[in-house]
Amino acid sequence: MYSLTTVRCKPPASDYNVALVDLAEGPRVMSRVVGIPAAHVRIGMAVLARIVSEDDAPLVVFEAAR
Repeated sequence: MYSLTTVRCKPPASDYNVALVDLAEGPRVMSRVVGIPAAHVRIGMAVLARIVSEDDAPLVVFEAAR
């Protein structure tokens, strides 16, 4: 992960992050890291891409690599 910011939300909404991820193939992608609390996402952490459906449209998100 190259860069990230956390968007703070008023309850009951949850905080979320916006991340710039450098892919091994070369491009840099802007998306979110999901599956862990926004406060635990760190620059430099390894992530894996997955495709989810949001508002009936496909969306690429990332999750922490294990």
